[in-house]
Amino acid sequence: MRQGFGLDPADYLMSLTSKYILSELGSPGKSGSFFYFSRDYKYIIKTIRHGEHLFLRRHLKEYYQHVTENPNTLVSQFYGLHRVKTPFGRKIHFVVMNNLFPPHRDIHQTYDLKGSTIGRDYSEEKLAENPRATMKDLNWLRRDMHLELGPTKKHVFLEQVEKDVRLLQKMGVMDYSLLIGIHDLNRGNKDDIRNNALKVFQPGASTNVEDDLENTVLARTPSKLENARRARELRKVINKEVPVTLDRSANRLPDEYSE
Repeated sequence: MRQGFGLDPADYLMSLTSKYILSELGSPGKSGSFFYFSRDYKYIIKTIRHGEHLFLRRHLKEYYQHVTENPNTLVSQFYGLHRVKTPFGRKIHFVVMNNLFPPHRDIHQTYDLKGSTIGRDYSEEKLAENPRATMKDLNWLRRDMHLELGPTKKHVFLEQVEKDVRLLQKMGVMDYSLLIGIHDLNRGNKDDIRNNALKVFQPGASTNVEDDLENTVLARTPSKLENARRARELRKVINKEVPVTLDRSANRLPDEYSE
């Protein structure tokens, strides 16, 4: 699937194996899932429940066929499904998906549209306090928002939405929506939203614990005592680390997109 989506394996690996990740400020979403960004903002890493993991595997063939036959699909692009096991036996599943929004553009408004008005409103009072919040269908209608597409793009867009919805109906999925991000050309990147709103986290930046792990873990299988010692050291490092916003670090997001 990664090959079908045109991903270079080396670039993909580099994006996901850096020493730090970017994370949205705030709490996990309504589903309880945590969202993270890869270091270059290209990929979203999302934790999922065990049931979601089983569901994705069960429908993987249908999903693969759909994305293969529909290169313009608007359905989330899944690049990886993984599981990690903690020392105490708990298993955590997560997926790697495409980040719809580009790394070189600030997104000034975001809408999550379900095509329904029932309960689909984000309070204007709350919006005044949190202008970057994702708005919903009634906010879209109140602002008289609409998409302007030429006849060719309009036809392609509507046809693809219908095909995508048919896939979701076939899979028995009803909780889906259209995500729209708006970049204001007049404002450009002068507000520096991405670098102010995202934090960089680099565990072990001030010690050699990570280097110690990298240098020795491949030489032989460490004992349980060694693993426990290293885990304690790494926990101490992580507890000391304070994530800083990107505008205060050297790891700023680009203003130009190289590809």
